[in-house]
This record gives sequence, C-alpha cells and structure tokens, in this order.
Amino acid sequence: MIDDIFGFVLDILLEFVPRIVWKLLLFALGIVMTAVGVTLLDNSPRTGSALIVGGVVLLVGLVVSVAR
Repeated sequence: MIDDIFGFVLDILLEFVPRIVWKLLLFALGIVMTAVGVTLLDNSPRTGSALIVGGVVLLVGLVVSVAR
C-alpha cells in the first residue's frame, strides 16, 4: 500500500517537473557537496573525500548528460 503511494507520488513528480530542472538541481547539489567536502577535509579526511568524490561524480555525469 505504501509502496504504491510512494510510486504514484514519484511518477507525478517525474512527469510534471522538466528534466532540465532536475539537472540544474543535481548540478547545484554536486557543487554544494564538493564545497562541503573541501571544508570538511581538515577535520575528517574520509568524509570530506567521500563528499568531494560524490560531488564531482554528479557534476561530471550531468556535464556528460548535457553534452549528448
């Protein structure tokens, strides 16, 4: 029952929001993740590195997606 509700809400969100909006949101998220990772690098190298890698992967993936 709950799975059906979440699936329905997700379908509505994906249908009504254009892809470019999702790409812009993920691009901003990648920039924020990278910036937070750089600031955390002194205190926690593993967490900072993971955030930097995650942010860069998001950014590179979106750039490749837009380039196609």
